[in-house]
Amino acid sequence: MKFWASFILACLGLITAFLAIFEGSVAAVFNFGSKYIEIAGQLDRREPQRLSVPYDPGVQPVATAIQFQITNRLSDGQISERTLVSMGDPHQSVGEFTLTPSHPVGALTITAVSGPGNYRYTLQSEMVVAAANGSRRLICHGEGVIAVRANATFSVNLLSYDPSTTDCVVALN
Repeated sequence: MKFWASFILACLGLITAFLAIFEGSVAAVFNFGSKYIEIAGQLDRREPQRLSVPYDPGVQPVATAIQFQITNRLSDGQISERTLVSMGDPHQSVGEFTLTPSHPVGALTITAVSGPGNYRYTLQSEMVVAAANGSRRLICHGEGVIAVRANATFSVNLLSYDPSTTDCVVALN
């Protein structure tokens, strides 16, 4: 069977070549072991054309990762602060601040792999503030959404606290 298939292909090649020579038509003989095509005795060595993929509005483009910063500093009357920052849905820890009088300022550089957009955040802080009788410990919580873009900077801010309790509210602005 293999012999007959090879024989038939060889005969077709001879017939095509005969037609090209004697009738002036262009014969094409495909070289199955190569990516090139022989047309009337000359190899066409051009690269095959690349096909473009049609636009599909249902396919989301791949996002480009961006970086942004979250800063924090001790405010007047604060002795120390420890703040944990979580982002995303579900929340994942992205870093923490530990601020003291010897290190009153901190910054986290965060890479948003999903690119620019709105990101949910959660803050958990423990602060020690100066009080009339020494110091007072505050437990703070905060959550919200920030609109992240490349090189944006957000800061941790104490929004409010009730002097009669140890609870307070923090946010990113």
